[in-house]
Amino acid sequence: MIKKATNVLLILALATGLSLNLTACGGDDDDNGTENNGGDNNGGTNNNGGDDKTDQKDAEGFLVPLSENAATATNREGCETIRQVDYSFTALNEIVNYFVNACRVSEYFLFPEFRDSKQEIGDPCFCYGEDCRYAGYERPEIEKIIGCDNVKTSIPGVVKGCFRSTDARKNHINPVIYFPQGMCTLMMAHCEELTSGARDGICNFAEFGDYSHKDEFTECPAGSALSDFIMPIEVALSVENPEKAKLHARLCLPKCNTDADCHGAGTYDALLGETSQTHCIDVSDKCKDDSTTVQPAKVCFDQRMIDQSEIGVCVVNNGESAE
Repeated sequence: MIKKATNVLLILALATGLSLNLTACGGDDDDNGTENNGGDNNGGTNNNGGDDKTDQKDAEGFLVPLSENAATATNREGCETIRQVDYSFTALNEIVNYFVNACRVSEYFLFPEFRDSKQEIGDPCFCYGEDCRYAGYERPEIEKIIGCDNVKTSIPGVVKGCFRSTDARKNHINPVIYFPQGMCTLMMAHCEELTSGARDGICNFAEFGDYSHKDEFTECPAGSALSDFIMPIEVALSVENPEKAKLHARLCLPKCNTDADCHGAGTYDALLGETSQTHCIDVSDKCKDDSTTVQPAKVCFDQRMIDQSEIGVCVVNNGESAE
């Protein structure tokens, strides 16, 4: 159980979760085993025996949204909480339909904002696979990411990731992560042990990429800002002796001018069951580390993530010299 719980932590530090949190749907799951709640290979759509809109699909085979637009899309009416997930679907429309009907993603993913995205840094994403989630935490570095196909790098130690919202406090894991609809990124992270059991309890599962190459990770693709972030992680399986660590992360955050540039701003976050508080914010003064050289930038981010980070968000390269 400790290993499962800690695997989760990793995404937590940076932020990591859109795909499989059942908190929003009032359930718990371990993502082991297979169950097809759809009854047939139709993407898990619920068949109510009629021609109502819940069963209708568009020309590309995606369910017709019940919501008016992506910005107001919530969980699909009548979606079913499932404990065991069917990972047999292969077509994108089948996967999205199944996850929408299983409360795993909101109807946002039925709209063009997802299907027509450039699949670059900052774009929406989720993870579809058995290893995506452990003990309630969304792992950002798992390769079964959907929505980030054009996020690529040749920089040593840097990996592609999909940060997704996560709230695993019921499993005694802190803090909460806020990335509504997911966020494609490039990243690396190192875990600093603060307690004697942190290596086995947290750090063995909370590191991704190769942080020893940090000095080679000096810039991000156009439209994004290279940022440093230090997130405290705690697993309190024992109230008296919680395991503690710090996740040191370097990642690319999407730059913006207004909230309209942030796909998750004001949308319903299916993994947390709430409207997101992501905004286009000026992080020029959000670095609490006096030793870090900070460059001005506006990025898509949730202020709550900054408040619970040890150093806030330190933009080390805003990319302006390359644009």
